Amino acid sequence: MVVEASTANRARCLCPHCPTYDECMTLEEEALYCGSSVTMCEDVGREGCVCGRCDVHGEYDLMGTYYCFEGPAE
Repeated sequence: MVVEASTANRARCLCPHCPTYDECMTLEEEALYCGSSVTMCEDVGREGCVCGRCDVHGEYDLMGTYYCFEGPAE
């Protein structure tokens, strides 16, 4: 299911609290990867993933993790 890039979904998004989310992502105001696209930041390490605990992830019955690397859910 496609995730709507709404203000409500952004407010519930856990991306900014993810261990992988870094300073570059913060400066670029990147979030809601499950419904948008991969990060534009370079040298990002996989430090852990919280997608499975995210309300947006659950509401849309998404499968997968690390959307910031792998791209949005389809």
